[in-house]
Order: sequence, then C-alpha cells, then structure tokens
Amino acid sequence: MKYLCVLAVILLTSTAVTAVIREIAQDCFVDCTARYAPVCGSDGNSYNNECELEGFAGCRNTPDLVKVKDGPCDVGTVVTLDSFEWDVKVPKAKLDAKSAITLNVFAELAKGSDSVSGKNLWKVGIFGSEWEDGYGDKYGYVNQILTTKQASKRAEKGNMLKLKNLQARFDISQIGCGAVAFFCVELARDRDSPVNFELRAGIVFGSIVACRRRECLRPNITMETESDLPPTCFESCPPPEILGGVVCGNNSVQYDSFCELTKAARCQRVAVRFETLGECPPVSDKVHLSFQQVRWDVMMLERFRLNEPIGIRLNISVDVQENSEEIIGGTNLWRIAIYGSRDYYGDHENEKIGFNPQILDESDALHSPDIIPGRTLVFPLITTQFDLSAIGCGDYRYLCVTIAKSADSVPNFEISNNENKRKVVTCRIIRCINREPLPPPPTAWLRCLKWNVTNERVLEGKGYEVAFKVNIEPFNDTDTIYGTDLWRIGLFLSNATSGVMTRAQYQPDVLSEEDKAIPLIRGQNLLFTGLHGVLDVDGLGCPGVSLQYACLEFAKGESPSPYFYLPLGPSRAIIACKTINCHPISQATDD
Repeated sequence: MKYLCVLAVILLTSTAVTAVIREIAQDCFVDCTARYAPVCGSDGNSYNNECELEGFAGCRNTPDLVKVKDGPCDVGTVVTLDSFEWDVKVPKAKLDAKSAITLNVFAELAKGSDSVSGKNLWKVGIFGSEWEDGYGDKYGYVNQILTTKQASKRAEKGNMLKLKNLQARFDISQIGCGAVAFFCVELARDRDSPVNFELRAGIVFGSIVACRRRECLRPNITMETESDLPPTCFESCPPPEILGGVVCGNNSVQYDSFCELTKAARCQRVAVRFETLGECPPVSDKVHLSFQQVRWDVMMLERFRLNEPIGIRLNISVDVQENSEEIIGGTNLWRIAIYGSRDYYGDHENEKIGFNPQILDESDALHSPDIIPGRTLVFPLITTQFDLSAIGCGDYRYLCVTIAKSADSVPNFEISNNENKRKVVTCRIIRCINREPLPPPPTAWLRCLKWNVTNERVLEGKGYEVAFKVNIEPFNDTDTIYGTDLWRIGLFLSNATSGVMTRAQYQPDVLSEEDKAIPLIRGQNLLFTGLHGVLDVDGLGCPGVSLQYACLEFAKGESPSPYFYLPLGPSRAIIACKTINCHPISQATDD
C-alpha cells in the first residue's frame, strides 16, 4: 500500500509539517496504486497487481492466497453488460453524520453474455470521488452493501439484473460541497464467490463504476447569528494596497483583497473561491455551459488486427447541468477527439498516440444537437478508424476521449466548470488485446519529500537569494531510473498552505541539466544539494498580508528520457509550503 508524505523544513519558519496524502481503508479496500500488472491468485481471482493480491491476503488473514501466474486468470464465463444504472434515496439526510440511504441498481446483460448463478456472486460498493468515473481515492468507501441473498441473485443473459432496496449508511453531506463532487456506485464480482466469472462493460473489466454529481446539502449562503460566526468576521481587512490589490472570485465578482473574498466565503457563506489576482475580466457574450458527467463506450466493428486501424463505434453522452444556458439550433459546436495516452489525465500533448482531432463527420459536426439544461446531450453511433492494438500493451495504456468546443462554433460558448473553458477529457485503462503485453515503463514510487533552506543572502534591489536542498525518500520497490531531464523543481510564493491558489514569483525550474539527470536508485534517497532561487519576501509573512507561504514544487521533467511513471495525482507534482517569518519592508536611510 502506498502513502506519500511531504515534509518541508525551512529556516523561514521553525516548525516542520508532515502531510499524509491518501489514507483510506475500510473492510477489505486495499489502497494500492493504479499500476496495472495483473496477476492470477490461487483463489482463482484476478488482481490488478501483486500489491492488491497481498493486501487482500493480509486483511482477510488468508496466507495461503499467493500468486499463481502473471496475467489475469483464465475464465470460461463472461458476463457482459450493455448498461449499468442506479438511483438513490436519502429520506433524512444529516450533516456530518452517516445517513440511511436506499439504493436500486440495474445492470442489463447483453444478449451475447453468459448467464451466471450461484452464491455470493455480486459486490456493490459506494463511495465519494473527485472524478466523474470514480478514478482515484474512494472517500467514505463502503466495500459491500449487499446481503448474502441479494449477492446471490441469478443474472440471465439479455435480461436486467435488478438489485432493489439496498440499505446502507453513508455520510452523503460530504459529497458535492468541495473537491469530492461525485457519488459513485460500483458493481463487481464478489471475490469470495465460488463461481469464477469475469464482468465486462465495453472495454472495462472487473469493477464497473457509475458516478453522478451530487448537489451540496449545505446552503450556498447562510446568514448565521453573530455568536456562530468566527471572530475574524468582526475584524476589518487591512487596506487593499497592503494585501496586493484586488482579486477575482470564481463567481466573477471582484473583491478589494483576498481578505475580503475570504470574509465573504466564511462570514456570509457565499459559495466563492479565489480565481485570479487582479480585476475580473469583462463579462463576455459567450454562452456558459456546465457539464455534470460524461459517459462513453466503444465497440469494435471489425475483427481485431495488429498494427492496423479498424472500424470502431462510440456512444457518448453528456449530462448538462441545470445552471447551463440553453442553445437551440447551434452549428459547428463540437470537436470530439480520440487517442491513446500514457496516463489517466490525457492532457500532455507529447504523450498521445493515434491522435484523431475530430471523429464527428461533417454532417454531425455541422448540425449539432440542441443543448437543454438538465438534459443529456447524446452523440450516438460515432464511427471512426483507430488502431486499438497500440493501446494497453506498452507505455500507452489509456484510451481517451476529448469533448471540446469547435473553433468556429455558433454561438460562441465556454465550458464554465472546466479550468481551460474549452474541453473535457475522460480516459480509461484498457487491457492488452491478442498480444503479449510489453514490459511496463519504470515507475518512481516516492514516499517522502523533505526540503530545508541552508542560507539566505540579500540581493540589493532583487530580494533574497535562497540556497536550499531537497531529500526524497523512495519506496523500497521503486524502479531504478537513469536518464536525462528526469526531474523539475520550482519555487513560488502563495497565499495558501496547499500552494494551489496563488503562485507569485513563480520559478518553474531551478535545476541545472546535471541536476535533472540525477538517477533514482532503489534503496537510496534522491538528493538535490546546492540549489538556488530568488524570492522577494520584503513585507511578506506579516499580519494582514496574503502571501504567507514559500512553496517548493517537485515534478517529472518536461521530456524525460526514458519515459517513466511518477504517480502524484491530478496536479502531477508534490507541493510543500511553509509559513514565511515576517520580513518588514526595509526603510531607506539618507547617507
């Protein structure tokens, strides 16, 4: 099981901080990495990797569960789903407590599917997720909500498997109010089932997950009594010029300072987050769209061939949020791309393969379907050519679909719940088809990062030259990696301990070419010494000033050779920030 801790020890402050990123466990949920290197266990079950197998053996106290072979187990029965849907009822939702919920699950078996019967066939789990397809951490994970009778329900090919009135307890109030926006339901084969079968839906194997965005149960604006408000609500913010000037919230409202924005969020309970420094841009004439969920599946239309494109068909659906604006009779709205990617996020241009920028034909692209708030936008039966043999067997293990705004769309619009306002990317890992998988690229498994400042030197008119060193401890099973442009280390100032809001004086890379090529060697720490950066901290770190933190960013190099995995989550970086001691603005003196 992998845990990542970040330690920042800096002479600008006196206290070190440890942050553990990922610590989730309930029942037999084994928190392994997303590394897909399947193995077959002696219980007849396939596991994503050896870590997962060992985790299940440990938490179930079954030391006789061992790896039989590399690769998935051979199965004779395959249960194929055409659709997977669910609905949930929460009669009396509670805040910050588990509520009783009732769930109905509907899984339609394909006509060509096998039927399956027996005891303990199914597992239904529930959890919260930051991602619309349930990728990543499973918040509040409940591994199994089925009774033995419900889990043993027979599934007939061509018919609907209905699991009704499933009872569970879950803190639904934590979903939809922050980063964890989606409530997810997963259907899988119960690993304790004596019946050996494989569950599939399109190109997805094993665990089938469907997620929906939940509305926050907490009111966006709540005027509380004065006794309920924090003391800072009754304090005046310092003048804007001291705090760095105006800021713009993600609600397009301009605030005199970050302090004023924070008071609006904390004291008036306005649903607002920091967006940018400076004035808000003028309101445009663009139509604003918000997507709730994107779903897609793919089917081969021809016999599989190695190293050749074949005909495939995609069905894509997009749930449009209620707060979107309506578009009736739009033209040339969409560009839908398909490609293979080296990682789940699919957003690095130099890590794509088989990129097809537009799979809509000219007629479909020109006559775009109407967009109605609260309804589902459907792109059915899209056909194109793609070499599926290039995906799943080597570096490129993910198939990605991008839904983007067309350059000449009428009317003009933006996807307002997306950072770049232009596109949504969804990717899925797929299994290697009809060929021996290539060895996966090496992976850098990192446990802890520590950094400390070794010296500060005042530069006349240029701030402070900061000398520092970085010490990174890897896991024992990390791969050894030699190469060039392996690493990147940046420095910046921020107004948040997480470093994700403001990045002032950002220096994206302070490493020399020699530092970038420092190898990661199993059993040894990764050390960077004699590093230098320049930060102007005059007037910072003092009461009332928003920029209170000095931050270090560690990431993979822009073009590493060889390519390797560095599993760090959506940000693709480790960010460690520490409080700056107050540096009063130096006063000039007459000679």
